Amino acid sequence: MNGWVTVTNNAGTAFKNTSLKLVAGDVHRVRDEILYATPYYMATPTPRAGQFEEEALFEYHMYDLQRRTTLKNNEQKQISLLEVTGVDVEKEYVYDDIRNWWWYGDDWSDTGEKKVDVMLNFNNSAKNNLGIPLPKGTVRVFTNDKEGKLQFIGEDSIDHTPKDETISLFIGHAFDIVGERTQMDFNELANWYEYVWAVNLRNHKDEDIVVTVLERTSGDWEITDENYNHTKRSNNEIEWQVPVKANGESTLTYTIRYKRW
Repeated sequence: MNGWVTVTNNAGTAFKNTSLKLVAGDVHRVRDEILYATPYYMATPTPRAGQFEEEALFEYHMYDLQRRTTLKNNEQKQISLLEVTGVDVEKEYVYDDIRNWWWYGDDWSDTGEKKVDVMLNFNNSAKNNLGIPLPKGTVRVFTNDKEGKLQFIGEDSIDHTPKDETISLFIGHAFDIVGERTQMDFNELANWYEYVWAVNLRNHKDEDIVVTVLERTSGDWEITDENYNHTKRSNNEIEWQVPVKANGESTLTYTIRYKRW
């Protein structure tokens, strides 16, 4: 994992042989924000070592370039921020109706085929060869093809992230995995609205996978029946881990009740 800082000098003058310090954090300003530096990250190896030294500054973090540099007027320069190897990354498949709605806009509905998200998750910890405050920026991800050439596979933005926090990157949609959510039943009970849902997951890959199915909720609710055990992430989010065999399919069925007001 390599991090770079893009610095743009629009000050109307050149800065020769100058020191450079970058402050990362949500710094409140009365006037419109001015973009001084935008970090981005990519998984491309480079012989260049990190050139910044990080330190805490008030409630922010400062990165001090450990050498002097020259910034010409109207120049844009990229400077190495960090270089690490051996970062463990977990790939996760997620079926999430809310993200499908965001992606497709007015084409979204409660039922029908939906895309399955591909997420890359990693922990920003010293144990994972990181453990440093990462500034807000764009993460671009590359992988090697069969010829050993790097190919771009997706990008996502991250917020300012302190050490020991987990970062989840939305890389794109899985080509060979399809999800379909269907409402099987609806009942109005004395104190509840009851919905019965089925989520069919079809795996056209030549390997077994596990798909995380997310359900967004609100108000008072309870799961009364399910064929896979759920995990309550919060009062507004439920998760199931559904295994799907290679070139096979699995169906999650569950009954959820919402308290009537």
